[in-house]
This record gives sequence, structure tokens and C-alpha cells, in this order.
Amino acid sequence: TVVNFSESIANVVCHYPARNRIAWVHCDYQRYLMLVNRDEAEVYEKFNTIVCVSEYTKSKFCDCLPKMAARTIAIHNVINVEAIIKKSEEPIDDDRFVTDMFTIVSAGRLDPVKQFHLIPNLAAEIKKRTDKKFVWYIIGGDRGFESYADEIKKDIVECGVANEVVLLGEKGNIYPYMAKANLYVSTSLSEAFPLVINEA
Repeated sequence: TVVNFSESIANVVCHYPARNRIAWVHCDYQRYLMLVNRDEAEVYEKFNTIVCVSEYTKSKFCDCLPKMAARTIAIHNVINVEAIIKKSEEPIDDDRFVTDMFTIVSAGRLDPVKQFHLIPNLAAEIKKRTDKKFVWYIIGGDRGFESYADEIKKDIVECGVANEVVLLGEKGNIYPYMAKANLYVSTSLSEAFPLVINEA
């Protein structure tokens, strides 16, 4: 059995000699096809089973490749609950993270699809509507997305929310931050199966 774990290499893995080939689909396949701009029907016809990480992902995949519907199933990504809880109890070593007010956390790579650029305006609107103190932390690395991160930083200043929106950068363990927050928010435009929501 050969298992293809990434959409981007399915066109290579489909040629591996095996009696059983399984492809894993983690994304909104319609969006993915727009990005790669190619027809992959012949690629996926070489797989015995296509596993999608959610019913939504399966639906999108089957919309694109309806001939594959009978071979396509949905299996959610699994999470290790005990390990996440244990990691969430580790200490936080970032002095910028304070929880003496209403605390919101959003996490992910600083990729435009995650729509973190919406947060400064949302925070400004919250600030306008309430006198309750809050802070919204964005956790995530910006490698490859430096200009997008710069745009967010500029918006934070322009929206007057420098005290309310804090970019914490990349963290090896985000679970203690989630555990101490009052609210976790996903602003993503598109997610196949938002594992981070389950983790939160």
C-alpha cells in the first residue's frame, strides 16, 4: 500500500508501484485546483481510495471529480487529547501575554487565507462598542508572508488598537495560550477541516 499525504505530490505518488494506493486530501480542493491550474482527473483515477479530512472536503473534492465519489470517504484528522491537555499546562515564557482582561487568541501561519488582516478592524469595532478591556493575540510565524505581516502591523497602528491586538510571533507550543484565553477565534477564509478549532 502507498499513501499519498499531500495533494501537491499526488501526480508523482500515483505512479508508485502498489496494489493499493490511498490519497489524502486536506484542502478545499476547488481552491487548490484554481491555484495549481491543472486537471488531475487522471491522477486520482490511479488511486483506490481518496480520504478527505471532513465531509466538507469530500463534498468539494467530489464536486470537482464526480467519477471518484464512490472511492472517496471522509475521516477526520485525529488529535491526542491527553497530549494537548498536558502541553497546555506548560508555562508561558512570553511577558507580553497577559490575561487580566478578556483574552482572545487566533493562531496560524500569517497567510492571507487565514485573514488575520481583519482583526485590527474587528478589534477597533469592539473597542468602539464597549468599555470592557480586552486583548486579542495573534500567534503565528510570518516566514514567506513578511509583507502580509507588515500590512497587519500597519493596520494595528492605523486602527488605534496597539494595546488590544498583539502579534506574538511563532510559538512551539500554542496550547497554554489557548488554555488561558477566554475565546479562540478563527478568521480563515477557507479550511478543509480546522484542526486548530478541535485543539482549542
